[in-house]
Amino acid sequence: MKMKRRAAILLPILAMLGGCGGGGGEGVSSAPPPPSYTALANATSSTPLATQAARYEYVSLHNVPIPTSSGQFASIEISYDPSSQVYRVRGAPSNGSTTVIDQSFGPSDVSTDGAGSYARITTTAGRTEIAKLTAGPTSGFTYASFGRWTTGLTEGGDQRFDTLYFSYGVRTLPQDMPKTGQASYRLGLSGDGGGAPISGTGAITADFAAGTIGASLAPTQVYSPLRISYFANLSGTGTIDSAHSSFAASVTGDGYSGSLSGTFYGPQAAELGGAFTLSAPNGSVTAVGVFSGRRN
Repeated sequence: MKMKRRAAILLPILAMLGGCGGGGGEGVSSAPPPPSYTALANATSSTPLATQAARYEYVSLHNVPIPTSSGQFASIEISYDPSSQVYRVRGAPSNGSTTVIDQSFGPSDVSTDGAGSYARITTTAGRTEIAKLTAGPTSGFTYASFGRWTTGLTEGGDQRFDTLYFSYGVRTLPQDMPKTGQASYRLGLSGDGGGAPISGTGAITADFAAGTIGASLAPTQVYSPLRISYFANLSGTGTIDSAHSSFAASVTGDGYSGSLSGTFYGPQAAELGGAFTLSAPNGSVTAVGVFSGRRN
């Protein structure tokens, strides 16, 4: 009799406990697993790659004594097919042009300019067309890298070269963007300005809770290994767009002004990269390039 009474009491309790379990979907749920990311070195032609780019245009005409240069932000698409070892790039390299150029670079285009360098030069009836690409994983980075794509033409003493400096990589998923805390990134710079390559360093501090960044750039002009000219020190602030895992900032310093446009890459914004443009006091664009950094 006592056993029956205990069973009558226990059965409703067990039924209630069962209703609160995971089988009913109303119990204590475990946190979803973190999203997975493909390392850039393992990317395929179907791996979505985010990009940021800036375009530098150089024009030298035989009947004009001084060459001209200009620059602006641009868009580019890049993919890599490991089976054929071919990079494909698409974009509008010329300033003000909407004509999309689609080029591929593979093993037959490998140049001696360094690792990840490709070049294709054709000459017909005094007209020389040049196409160059530098791309590939960057040492010390897992999800981000940067590159350079140049299209050029020389004919009858006239020269025109359009170069896109771009960062690219596996974008941080919006749901994986940090919502709290801060992070700092040390930057490396690469670009073109005043007819000389741009190098240098910089830093970005991201406040994910406030949705803001602080940025500083210290570019230099590299005329030769023994002649490196100080360019400017610039600093400023900007905002984070978590919905697109991106950011933008404005910087000023030493009479120059500039803009940055960047993307966070990898899990929890582990890396970043982007493009920049710098202008002189008279408003002319004097330098464009890319930056990349890892979370400290």
